[in-house]
Amino acid sequence: MLRKIAAGWSRLRPWKKRALAAILILMVLSRGLALARRIQGNRLVDQNEGKRWAADGSAAQISCFFSEDAGLTQDSIPELEYNLLHGLEAASVTSASLGLPEAVPLLEDCWSASGKIEISHNGTTVSCGAVGTGGAYFLFHPLRLLAGDYYRPGEIMKDRVMLDEETAWALFGSSDIEGQIIEIGGMPHYVAGVYQRDQDYVTRAAGLDGRCVYVSLETLQTYGSGGFRSEESADLPGEKDSQEQQPAADGEMVETGGSSVLEGSSAKEPEGLLIDCYEVVMPDPVSGFAEKIVSSQLGTDSSLVTVVDNSRRFSGEHLQQILAGWIRRGMQTVPMRYPFWENRARAWENIFSLMYFLENVTRVLAGFLTILLTVSWYRHRKWTAAAIAREIMDRNYDRQARRALEKKQEIQEKKTI
Repeated sequence: MLRKIAAGWSRLRPWKKRALAAILILMVLSRGLALARRIQGNRLVDQNEGKRWAADGSAAQISCFFSEDAGLTQDSIPELEYNLLHGLEAASVTSASLGLPEAVPLLEDCWSASGKIEISHNGTTVSCGAVGTGGAYFLFHPLRLLAGDYYRPGEIMKDRVMLDEETAWALFGSSDIEGQIIEIGGMPHYVAGVYQRDQDYVTRAAGLDGRCVYVSLETLQTYGSGGFRSEESADLPGEKDSQEQQPAADGEMVETGGSSVLEGSSAKEPEGLLIDCYEVVMPDPVSGFAEKIVSSQLGTDSSLVTVVDNSRRFSGEHLQQILAGWIRRGMQTVPMRYPFWENRARAWENIFSLMYFLENVTRVLAGFLTILLTVSWYRHRKWTAAAIAREIMDRNYDRQARRALEKKQEIQEKKTI
């Protein structure tokens, strides 16, 4: 077989050899780009809660991003959850209809706001970017833990925090510090765990380019600055220009970011920190159903809320839409500020859309070369349809004659016996 292939290859003209090689390379390149898209898309764990929640694709992760004018606070969440569950019930989507036990929730959600906070330990103070979280945040945003574990949404005391490795080393000289006490606004908090921050270029460009800690939304509201409350909070975590302050001698006050540690020891009055991101995973029996339910409960005013179906954002259909609106892709026409994980996802959307474009270009080129070779082969053929038909008929006749002869021989052998 291999000899026949080699002999056939040697008889091909040089341009046909180059065309066949080009087709093979283009096909490999196309499949390689598609595989790379899939692998990198799966690595963006904060975009794949829908897959983790229901491996069969019957669930969707929906992310909602709010402007300051939306005025969404943590007190608004119970009403929003009730409306979403009511919307599912109105669409006859229940635990019974999905074949789930009654104890299994129909949705899981989380909410967050980005800001800044100062953390102290033994006189050393660092200023960090911070994400104030509520609900099952770490279900949607799993971290690479180095020590400890996440704090839980059901905890009564909201005094546990997640530190990144850089902050842990700045304060303790170690990352194995689970249960250690730190001070935020002069009040003790406890280290639940330490995680390793992503350091790739896209993530840094998206806003996570420095220290970033995770605290409860109540902690960020009371002791930090964030949400839409001040001009300084416009930077997303991490805090790129974080500075470590060493203990001052003889009672000298330590300055961090323009304010002293003693001044920061008194808690700020709660100002109703606004939520800038709400995420939910819920049943999606028909593609787009979950996004429609969420949008209907939040309204369609794009100046107040942007709703994203994370489960479909890297699909070919969505990437086609990005390519079609490429000119408007970089424009910001609404007062919306995205957290770093959404900026990162949007950056990868841009990259994936270009990869998808190249995939299709390589397929078109491979198809064109295939058609060119087929036309050339057909024009220089040494056969006709009639000759092929006669050949098929002759072979069929030979096969029938051979079977008749074999049957006759079997009958004669039986008579002889």
